[in-house]
Amino acid sequence: MKNFYIKRNESKEITGLYARPQYEGHEKLSEKSQEIVTFLKNQKDVADEAQLNEQKIQTKMRQMAIESLQADNELPSDFKD
Repeated sequence: MKNFYIKRNESKEITGLYARPQYEGHEKLSEKSQEIVTFLKNQKDVADEAQLNEQKIQTKMRQMAIESLQADNELPSDFKD
């Protein structure tokens, strides 16, 4: 079973994980600890949301580029994406 060395904020929430201790007496928890499991799930949720937002941005940028190119007659007005 793997252990993580953890970083906490002032509210005692986990804000980071390390594979090796960063200082003498660094707090460690098992990978199966509910705190670790919750932290990692939250990190995945944040990453998933960031990826979704990036996809939305890319889609909007493409749409704007097509409209701009059509306005400049560099793409046919009946261009379908």
